[in-house]
Amino acid sequence: MIIIMKTQNMKSKNSSSRLKFIFHFISLFFLMNFLGSCGSAEVKSDEAKKLVEGLLTDLKNENYDRVNDYFTSSFNQSESMEVKVQKFVRLMDTTGPIESFEFVSEEKKYDEESGYNQLKLLYKVKCSRTNLKETFIVVSDEGKLGIIFYNVENLEE
Repeated sequence: MIIIMKTQNMKSKNSSSRLKFIFHFISLFFLMNFLGSCGSAEVKSDEAKKLVEGLLTDLKNENYDRVNDYFTSSFNQSESMEVKVQKFVRLMDTTGPIESFEFVSEEKKYDEESGYNQLKLLYKVKCSRTNLKETFIVVSDEGKLGIIFYNVENLEE
């Protein structure tokens, strides 16, 4: 009788070990899938260009109502819509109104520090007084594309 009990205990320990192993395996599988989905999605070039060109078109038409729609939530938290609009108006006062813009290049990159897949877009923007090189970095933020970085320089030709 003692031998039978030991055998049953051994069987229950083995099945308990198997159950623990299966549980840990399944937990690890779900954890890996969850962590993999936490990273930012790859930014599609055509969608990013559409976003940036929407902003440039609104700036060209001096339509500032939707300025915040083009930027990430973190960018909007760091700078209010009023401040952004003032900067755009001052820029237009200096460079003259936008006459046209042209896509120049793109560069995909994963930024380990921020955890974002990024798409850097360069545009040549022709204004009435000067030409500009405008750089945009677009990311997927909370499931929505947004500009996380924007820079304007005189274009030296």
